Amino acid sequence: MRKIPLLIALLLALLAFPLFAQLRVDFGVDVPWGLGAAASDFAGNDQSTQVDLLSSYVFLLPEGSLLYQFPVGPVNLGVGARAFTLVVETLVYPNLLAEVNLGPLAVDLNVGGGAFLFFGVYNNLSASSVVIPDLSAYFKIAKILRLGIGGTLFYSSDLYSSSKTLPWMVYLAARISLTF
Repeated sequence: MRKIPLLIALLLALLAFPLFAQLRVDFGVDVPWGLGAAASDFAGNDQSTQVDLLSSYVFLLPEGSLLYQFPVGPVNLGVGARAFTLVVETLVYPNLLAEVNLGPLAVDLNVGGGAFLFFGVYNNLSASSVVIPDLSAYFKIAKILRLGIGGTLFYSSDLYSSSKTLPWMVYLAARISLTF
């Protein structure tokens, strides 16, 4: 019988949640500035490699997110989905966001992954064990435009346990952030 009051309280909390939450839509472009991988062999020797492909080529990585966000003190928390596309292939995954606004500066921490949808040429990738943490800082220009820099890790328990490799990317970003 103790479960019924707990279920009622949980239901009331879920119903009250939309009263103070907002819908947030972000779309923009990331420009990879550095790609690489940090690796450690089984003897404990740390190594780091960086791909030099970006010194010769610049490519744009369009991205977008749809989040349901709500304020918790000075932090905005959000839950939703994030997507990246290379035109012929699009990746969508669940995402959690924590954002701190410091005047004209916004610092975002995104953590996503665990389940992926692929749309495009090749739709049969197995990436369920991949987690993508992303830390970025943006300077707000006007009300909706943000310019900044960020870094992303691609953690997979399968990849890390077998080769102790942790791929990473540093990027420049331009983003439009709309809140409804």
